[in-house]
Amino acid sequence: MRIFLSIFFLFILSSCRGLPKSEAEVYSEPVSGRWMVVDWPEEMGPSKEITLEIDWEQQRLSAYAGCNQMGASCQTTDGRGGIRIGPVFSTEMFCEGLMQRELLFQKTLERSDRMEYTKETLALFQGTTLLFRAKSLKE
Repeated sequence: MRIFLSIFFLFILSSCRGLPKSEAEVYSEPVSGRWMVVDWPEEMGPSKEITLEIDWEQQRLSAYAGCNQMGASCQTTDGRGGIRIGPVFSTEMFCEGLMQRELLFQKTLERSDRMEYTKETLALFQGTTLLFRAKSLKE
């Protein structure tokens, strides 16, 4: 019986391998670029395309949520995805039905304290709560 158990455990151990490396590896250094929001759990109002551009070298973020241009400073706070965005400023045009949505997006950006990004996606979080996910807009 001991021999059988020993062979069984050796078989199990030899067949154990690490999980395959994911193609969606999370990068440790931020990548500047343009992004389009594709998943925003708090979204409300008319669905308009939301885009943002982040330049980590200049520590600047700009965004457009359907009416006004927005901007903010942005910094990484550690080497593990920690970020600080804001305060967010905006032009002050009035657009029927979009103002509440834009204000909510501004507050969402300011609440962000962590990011994860891969070659194709950017996700912003507050703690462990997903605030939004965006896809890369390569030029």
